[in-house]
Amino acid sequence: MNTLESPRIMLDRASEQVTELYAKVREFTTLHKYEVVREHNSELGLNVLRMKIMGAPPLPKQFALLVGEFSNSLRGALDHLVWAFIKGTPKGDKRIEFPIFDTPGRFEAEREKKIGLLPTAAQGEIKRLQPYHAGDQSHSHPLWRIHRLAISHKHRHVVIVAHSFRYSMSGGGNVRFGLTMSFRSGLDTDPIAPLPPIPEALAKQVDFQVEPLFSIELKNADVDTDIFMPLGELETLHQYVRDEVFTSLEPLVP
Repeated sequence: MNTLESPRIMLDRASEQVTELYAKVREFTTLHKYEVVREHNSELGLNVLRMKIMGAPPLPKQFALLVGEFSNSLRGALDHLVWAFIKGTPKGDKRIEFPIFDTPGRFEAEREKKIGLLPTAAQGEIKRLQPYHAGDQSHSHPLWRIHRLAISHKHRHVVIVAHSFRYSMSGGGNVRFGLTMSFRSGLDTDPIAPLPPIPEALAKQVDFQVEPLFSIELKNADVDTDIFMPLGELETLHQYVRDEVFTSLEPLVP
């Protein structure tokens, strides 16, 4: 087997998993429409409208499993890429992996054990890619997200929740206008997201549609609690590994 075949297989598998997840989410939201309720707002004393999402079934648990499997494949692709540099079975081989750290001190403390056998140029590239370079934003770095997702999947359930709803409206014709209302609540609570006051006479002429948007929520994590990541970011994580990590390290593999 070509030394780069194994990491590429893992990377391609992650792409298949995120594509499958997005397809299943689209299928779910197509089959289970979210009800739009028009109500008079008695507190304002005006004939205005608001939207209320009702009767939404819980998301299938398979969605969370696909997120976990995706993170494992992507994390595995990084580790397989490091092992593409290794010849034979060196001493301490269980410690060899792609290091991901949010502080320079922890990276330097673990560098020799994890990537000390790699060429100097490869070690330099891996150091350049570390999340700690992002400073206060290190926990938003793609590699850190992958790292935390993979760990969470191994030890606890990954939670997917609705984080906002995208509304679109039209007064006739093919042109639609949209806005997004955000909140932090699960689908099982029938969350309410009020729209700006709209006179009832105008509202009767407007066609409203609503689409839920989902996020991954990591709770009780050991290091960084309450990670909140839009589901659409998973594809961005894959692209980062493919375009930034693999592009910089593959040419250095002997």
